[in-house]
Amino acid sequence: MAATDPHNASDPPAPVPDSKVEGWDLLFWSVFAALIALNLMPVWVTDILPVLDSPPHQHLITILHEYGGSATYQHYYDEVDVIVPYITYYKVVNWLAWLGGVEWAHRVALSLVLAMLPVSALHLLRTLGHNRWLVLGVFPWALSGDFFLGFFNYLMSIPFFLWLLAAHLRFLRQRTWKNAALVAGLMMLLAVTHYLLWAISLCLLPLMAVVMGWRVGRRRALLWPLGEAALCLPSIGLLVPWFWSYFVKADTGRTGDLVLAASGSIMARLQGLYAGNHLTPLSNLEQLFQRMFNQFMLKSGSISSPLDLLVNRPGELLSALWLLGLGLWVLVVIRQRGRDDPPRPALDGTVYAGAALVLVALAYFHLPQHLSRPIYLYGVNFRLIEVLAVMSVVALPLRPFSPRPSLRVPVGIGTALLAVVAVLMPLQTAGAFMLARTEMGSIRQAYGTIPPDRTVLTLRWRRHSRYLKEPVFTGIGEYYAVFQGGYVPYSFADSSSKPLLRNAETALPCPVWFDHGTFSMKAHGRFYDYIVIYRPQEEGPGAWERSLRSWERIYRRDRWQVFRNPQPAEWPRPSEAELARRQRIDDAANAMLRGIGLHESEPEESGLQTLLKLLLTSPPPAEETAK
Repeated sequence: MAATDPHNASDPPAPVPDSKVEGWDLLFWSVFAALIALNLMPVWVTDILPVLDSPPHQHLITILHEYGGSATYQHYYDEVDVIVPYITYYKVVNWLAWLGGVEWAHRVALSLVLAMLPVSALHLLRTLGHNRWLVLGVFPWALSGDFFLGFFNYLMSIPFFLWLLAAHLRFLRQRTWKNAALVAGLMMLLAVTHYLLWAISLCLLPLMAVVMGWRVGRRRALLWPLGEAALCLPSIGLLVPWFWSYFVKADTGRTGDLVLAASGSIMARLQGLYAGNHLTPLSNLEQLFQRMFNQFMLKSGSISSPLDLLVNRPGELLSALWLLGLGLWVLVVIRQRGRDDPPRPALDGTVYAGAALVLVALAYFHLPQHLSRPIYLYGVNFRLIEVLAVMSVVALPLRPFSPRPSLRVPVGIGTALLAVVAVLMPLQTAGAFMLARTEMGSIRQAYGTIPPDRTVLTLRWRRHSRYLKEPVFTGIGEYYAVFQGGYVPYSFADSSSKPLLRNAETALPCPVWFDHGTFSMKAHGRFYDYIVIYRPQEEGPGAWERSLRSWERIYRRDRWQVFRNPQPAEWPRPSEAELARRQRIDDAANAMLRGIGLHESEPEESGLQTLLKLLLTSPPPAEETAK
């Protein structure tokens, strides 16, 4: 690979830093730091983060962090022997946990993820040669719908994707070994952080090489994609063992999210591997608005003023303001383009960003809303909404604070609207989180009454908060394992992208995760050391409390009750060998009873029969003892 490309002469000159042009360097960095601090506030404003997938993420990291020294976790979970696509976030939190525990490490890692979004967007703006103040439109997206769902692995992948785009543009301008290694390294990092943007990048980089190479020459349009494809190979090699073992060779699902293709030849399996639930183009357009900042529970009441709109419909208002601000910026860019504008260089940053935006938009409309095979994955294309929004901002060749005199008013209004959303979104989120935290009541005290390293089933009456749209109490029972260590039945270790797997043979039975009304004492409850009930006080006692009357209630306060099982039943059920051994003992005892004239079919076992069984009982086989 040559040190430089002969077509670099067509590259644009290095952009003059806007600080030299505008003289606002101190102001910019002050605003930048202040907005990052605002975005981090929701993460630290409460002691428990009311985000949908936050409990299972922390639970999985707790298992990962303590696995080597915990016989309980080694009994209920198995380590995965291949590299999985979600490992980066979990490893970062796991390493940080050695400094301050899983909860603290999770907050630190999530704070880094939120801060990385504007930082990576700023880096991309500089590489494109665009104005750094455009980053004002990026800040609100750190707290998008993906954040409220708890898609932390995916949120970490977005900054890596933006850095990848910047590195790829530099590689196109200077095809050196150093730039090639950076692109390949970022692709590998993206592959082990989240597979969605990595899979999109596998297609995006070669296509971008065609688009940009065509502007240089047809020969480049044919040759450049081959180089990009070669740079993708190391990242593919990382995930081939995982993909092959989970989706191609496996005859049965290793995890609960797997929906495998029909068995048969390798080609037959590959042909039936993919399926998804697609939306119509119009529904995809509607989804764009629904998945923005509209994450707060709507409040009833009349709308007679902008203040009422902010109080009762904050998410809809912030989404509308952001769209209006971006729309004004786009209109200004369209208006300021004239026929006398100089021709753009072949490898112009605006052209690159615009082409990448179009390709990601095509991916959004082509991909399914939810993937149904080979795995069930909730939320596929709507995760791209944040990427589309960020790229829509960074692709604009606009100076928000130094436009043409005739365009100052619309530019100023658009900038003000985006700045308002950047300030109000974290404030609104922090307020909603504090209110949702009150609904958790004395959760730490309740779980604190249970000794560490026990098996605990939490029955929750409802999953939804009054203040947030997502069902944030779905995984509330997993906090016992986070606080105390121990086993809880629901876990992210039942997913194909995670570094741990639930041991199906030892896992305790439990109600359906989304409907605890399916709870049965005979089928589920009797196998646990403790059962916890999370029920609003206004609901009053119900069937759960009645089924636990024989248990000792050791805690009752606000929404929480804790019951201790006086004698947990045996689980897992005895093996066939153990059942056969017990049957031989019964047969021998009954034979002796017949020999002394006692009837073997008495309704209840006599004391003599019990004594005979004890005398006849032999120790279990060595393999059973080891197991």
